[in-house]
Amino acid sequence: MTNHASQTAESPSGRSAQAIRHWRPVVEHERAIEREQRRADISEADNRLLRERLEMTRMGSLTFWPFGRIGQQADNQTASIGEMQAENFRLRQQLEKKTSSIDTYMKGQEQAKARVSELEKKNSSLERQVEKIQAGVCELEENNSHLKRQVEKGQKDYEIDIKQHAHYIHKLEHKIKALKEQVAARDVVNAGSQRIANASKVSDDAILAIWNQMAYNVRSIVASLLTQCPSKEEVTGIVKLVPCEVSKFIKADFALLQNDDIRSSVVERYLWQSASDVIKGGSYDRTPDVWGGFAGTHLQLAFDAMLGSQNKDVESLLRWKAEGSSMIEKTIGVDKKALSDLVKEQTHAFSIFMPRDKQKDPSTWKELCEDIGKVFDQAVQLRSIFMCSRAHFEVRWVEDPSRSKNKTLFYRAESMDAEAWEVELNEKTVVYFGISPGLLKSGTANGVDYDKSKLLVKDRVVCK
Repeated sequence: MTNHASQTAESPSGRSAQAIRHWRPVVEHERAIEREQRRADISEADNRLLRERLEMTRMGSLTFWPFGRIGQQADNQTASIGEMQAENFRLRQQLEKKTSSIDTYMKGQEQAKARVSELEKKNSSLERQVEKIQAGVCELEENNSHLKRQVEKGQKDYEIDIKQHAHYIHKLEHKIKALKEQVAARDVVNAGSQRIANASKVSDDAILAIWNQMAYNVRSIVASLLTQCPSKEEVTGIVKLVPCEVSKFIKADFALLQNDDIRSSVVERYLWQSASDVIKGGSYDRTPDVWGGFAGTHLQLAFDAMLGSQNKDVESLLRWKAEGSSMIEKTIGVDKKALSDLVKEQTHAFSIFMPRDKQKDPSTWKELCEDIGKVFDQAVQLRSIFMCSRAHFEVRWVEDPSRSKNKTLFYRAESMDAEAWEVELNEKTVVYFGISPGLLKSGTANGVDYDKSKLLVKDRVVCK
């Protein structure tokens, strides 16, 4: 019993804590049985001793009745041991069942551990896949961000290129126009300084050739010689020194001259205003016209007055003007002194636009004087043609918005050529100022079709 109990007590040593809890009551019960057996062994020895003494007593005819109770106790202990052994057997059966359940549980636990290990491996594999996917997503996001930046940069570069190309196209258009003007003016250049033989009948192409050559000369003067922005003191000084109409304009437009982008256009306008005054003639001051002297001035004033009359006969009036102008052309022609004085006056007025290091250079002054002289010579040619022709020519400026605060002038492509603009041109584009006038022709050199007009030259304008 002792060895078996010892083995039984040792058997759960390698099991789990749950198995130990199931073994503990069995072990305690077996230990109790061992204690009872030891007591039973002692009682058995006492019983044997008592029996021997009883026999001896019987043999001696003595009856020791008190020892009968001890035998009864021994029998009771023997019965108790049997019950304990039966209980021990029952507990062993329960223990075996518990052990079997524990073994089943342990096997299930091992299987669960194996399954958990397998799932952990799969989870680890999935985590690696997720990390790869996340890395791929991050890479795609970086690529997408990089592509977006490239697209934005490309869009900005494209817009810059478009603006640059538009600027280059605009410059090329100017060059093409200038070349056309030079080609159209070839006949005038070849003719030199000779006057037109029959001014009463000059083709529109010949008129445009002179006009375009004059426009080229104006642009060339401004681009090569008149590049300086004058100071306020210089403007005030030139107004006092040369009290002409252009000097007054320079003073009024001083703010415009501070703008580097439009200064050249403003200076061109001043030259054109001087030239157009020569072309139109009929000045009210005491200075005689360059063409025809005072006779040309009075003829122009008389013609303008009758042209504004309601009872005019246009055909007769223009025939009278052409015949009178032809007579003045033959008898008086160009007042060379008046032309020379005009050129000197204008050279002084425009000298404030010369670079300061060139203003005291005699050769530069001479060059400016000669170039302005060419412009006015061409203006005089146009003046003679327009006066001697039976067609009616009108040098017409757009109303100047820069000198009128209450009026707004809109761009019209059919009658205007824009030299500069800030936004895309359309019918809502506002005109800033005119650079050069337009030229309108009514009727023909033969004195017919006065009800028909033809725009030979468009107004050149600067738009906002």
